[in-house]
Amino acid sequence: MRVRLAFSHTRDELFLVTVGIAKGQNASSEIDFRINTYGHEDEFLGLVMQSSLEKQAMFQTVQGVLLTINRPTSPQRWVELDLNDRQLAELQLERASTPSLATITEISGSELYDLFMQAPTPLLILMGPDHHYRFVNPLYLELMGRTKANVLGKSVREVYPEMKGQPFFGLLDRVYRTGTPFVGKELPCRYVHEQTQEWDVRHFDFIYQPIRNAAGVVEGVMVQATDVTQAVLARQVSEDREKQLFRQWTELEAIYRTAPIGLALIDARDFRFLRFNQRSADMLGCAVEDILGKCCLEAVPDVPGLREVLERAAAGEHVLDVEIEGELLSSPGVHRSWNLNATPVFDANGAVSAITTLATETTSSKMAEARLVEGEKEAVAGVLVETIVGQIADPLDTLRGLLGVVRDEIRRPEAHAALEVAEEELRKICGVLAGIQRRYGLPVESPDLADTCRP
Repeated sequence: MRVRLAFSHTRDELFLVTVGIAKGQNASSEIDFRINTYGHEDEFLGLVMQSSLEKQAMFQTVQGVLLTINRPTSPQRWVELDLNDRQLAELQLERASTPSLATITEISGSELYDLFMQAPTPLLILMGPDHHYRFVNPLYLELMGRTKANVLGKSVREVYPEMKGQPFFGLLDRVYRTGTPFVGKELPCRYVHEQTQEWDVRHFDFIYQPIRNAAGVVEGVMVQATDVTQAVLARQVSEDREKQLFRQWTELEAIYRTAPIGLALIDARDFRFLRFNQRSADMLGCAVEDILGKCCLEAVPDVPGLREVLERAAAGEHVLDVEIEGELLSSPGVHRSWNLNATPVFDANGAVSAITTLATETTSSKMAEARLVEGEKEAVAGVLVETIVGQIADPLDTLRGLLGVVRDEIRRPEAHAALEVAEEELRKICGVLAGIQRRYGLPVESPDLADTCRP
């Protein structure tokens, strides 16, 4: 059966154990609320150590008792255990007394009053169908920001009108009407603090336990609550942080996988690849799984300057826009070039634990740049040739005309032989000039210029 225990001391230093025993496994199961006292906490601890409790249950119980001893004014949460009838008997909890309506109505000034006032958690007793306050302990008044004079004798709806619309009034009505206990877990409660007049929000674990008269008729409800606000808020912060970290991780993972540049995470001690995206694998001409765990300098051995970049980053330097060139094992004989950035990753102690690298291959752009430079050289040469050809063509035309005139005027055979030699040389010059014009894409206006020298 499920058993909940809480511990405290009475004014006369008796050790008080408050017991809640659920008769079923679900939250709506009937719960017996009991109280037992021992001469000293050592008496109860001795029973625990001699019992047949499992180690974990024994540890939880002892821890709960020790926390009560060390911090007697600090409300402790319930210790929840699964115990059988034999173990209850071993701890002498089967003889714990259940408060009856008769003892509750006579609570003031009784020993039970001392026990309830020193309960380790907020405790109150409500009577009648409208749930009028019959008893409240100091922890409840402190937590809810109320005074005893403004609570006792009034109904919960009078004391907390701002709670209308929250589930607590309806749950009290149901427990009173049906006689079935209710166990709440981490329910939020919004109310106005009487002293500060400010809204407060708390989370509670609580039990609504019906109180019956001698005839078994429900005439009241006993409420035991534990403030679990800090635990709930801490868990919510942790969950929110976990969700945020997961979202950031998925975003970074998507960027890492789809980035158009090579990304890698390298161990700062031995330069092993710790992470490697697909773009990096494509650049190296290998599969991601084949490169992970290998030393970067072994996977890329023929790239001068790579070791220096990694060593500088491992020393804590941000190395940016370094041009490196070399060959890869996957394509020997092919000269490649890359732009490389290396950034150190620091651990919690400020030491460099890893290196993040960003690489972009620049082989194609460098080849295009080289071709552009070569093209520019060709263009300059073409302009120069065009200028020279223009300067040569005009004198050649003039020379051709003069040779024609001379040929017409001179009739001696020996003179004609000299002219033929001159014409042949002129024809050669014109042929060379036409070839240059064709080489550089210049218009060839007179490809057979020398032939026109003939009469």
